[in-house]
Amino acid sequence: MKARILLALAVSVAMLSGCKSDGGSSESTQAPSTPGVMQVPMAYKPKGKVNVPMMPVFPGLRLYVAEPIDKRDTGERIGEIHDDGRTVTAVGVGDSPTAVVRSAFTTELPRFGLTLVADASQANRTLTVTLQRFYCTAQGNTFKAFAEGLVEVRDAGGAVVFSGFVTADGGNWGNNENPANVREPLCDAAQEMVERCLKSEAFINALKVN
Repeated sequence: MKARILLALAVSVAMLSGCKSDGGSSESTQAPSTPGVMQVPMAYKPKGKVNVPMMPVFPGLRLYVAEPIDKRDTGERIGEIHDDGRTVTAVGVGDSPTAVVRSAFTTELPRFGLTLVADASQANRTLTVTLQRFYCTAQGNTFKAFAEGLVEVRDAGGAVVFSGFVTADGGNWGNNENPANVREPLCDAAQEMVERCLKSEAFINALKVN
């Protein structure tokens, strides 16, 4: 009888051990993060500020900043990092590239006295960006980002009163495993798009309401 009890205990211990082993195996086979991909939380957080010396006043202006049109060919990819023969793809999460660019305009323009409206029906000017590039490339610890697109301003009747292709860039240096070092130069490039527009006489004239 005693031998049978010992045998039963041995079988029970073996079964429990097997269960623990299976559970550990299940945990160890959980899908790891995708190798060669860095997720970059995106939101408009530039390091610098728009530098425009003098700005006129815009009496009567009611400007609507439309959602940019995305014409990029990189999809969810917003950059790539090259280091020691390996390439890591940067993928944006959070705000889309078009949302970041729109935030740049809606954040910076009011700081220079431009009145924005939340509804296109209230506007007498509408600004639209057709975004064609929004990408950051890093070689080692040196980051370089570009934002490019066609900026158009239309009057209340829909006629184009300004159209210009704007190219802007941003740079950074730092740890190439830190997602912020991808986000920051992209935000700086978006901010510089606004600055280049504000420095354009044709753009400023397009915002003057007669």
